[in-house]
Amino acid sequence: MALPINYLQILGAAMYPTVHAAYPGLAMKLTDMILELPFANIIQLIGNEEKLGAKIDEVKRAYDARPMDDGQTKVKKWKETLHMDSLWPNTPAAKPVDPRSQAIAKAIASIITGCKNSIPRINTRHETFKADVQADSHRQLQSLEHRRARLQARLKTLGDVVTMIQAAAPEIYDATYKVLWLDVAGIREDVSELKNEVKEVKEREKVALEEAEKRCKVDKDGWEKTGQIVIGLANILGFRTNKP
Repeated sequence: MALPINYLQILGAAMYPTVHAAYPGLAMKLTDMILELPFANIIQLIGNEEKLGAKIDEVKRAYDARPMDDGQTKVKKWKETLHMDSLWPNTPAAKPVDPRSQAIAKAIASIITGCKNSIPRINTRHETFKADVQADSHRQLQSLEHRRARLQARLKTLGDVVTMIQAAAPEIYDATYKVLWLDVAGIREDVSELKNEVKEVKEREKVALEEAEKRCKVDKDGWEKTGQIVIGLANILGFRTNKP
């Protein structure tokens, strides 16, 4: 997935002084080539001058080995989206800060604010999910409890019938008891199955809540890490920020 342009601007601006110091005439081009790498690789270079220097040399060798193009490079895109020299007053090509720098600062603030606002949204979504899971489990348990109550009522009715027959017609008691016992055995089997279903419902609820808790933590950690990365980059760029 391609990074949003404001991320590219921030990352490129963080690397540009080092690239410019190594290869002033190719700083824009080499920076652009580095930004074509996956984000996970790029972020490891920020703040690590040794790794960044090695990567710059590697990209420079790749650049030298490429066939000559018609001059239509991606440097033009960088010049249109971000004037690097305006961010770095100590570089040889220093220029006054222009509106693009202000736009980057605004983008940084927007990203940090987004990170801050995402945490409450994640918490709200997590609590809503938990409530839904618990409500669904409660409905299932209530349904099972109603079934259990009906089975218990049938057992009581059969017991009353057996008692009545034993008292009123003892001559048919044995034959009737055998028939009724089959019903009793079936009801007890249903009750045993109900107990297993109750355990399964409770176990599913437990697993769902544990997984939701893990997802919530991963989501919040991700946003917090994003905020920390952006703040770190902003500090490298010299922008003042408020930690989320």
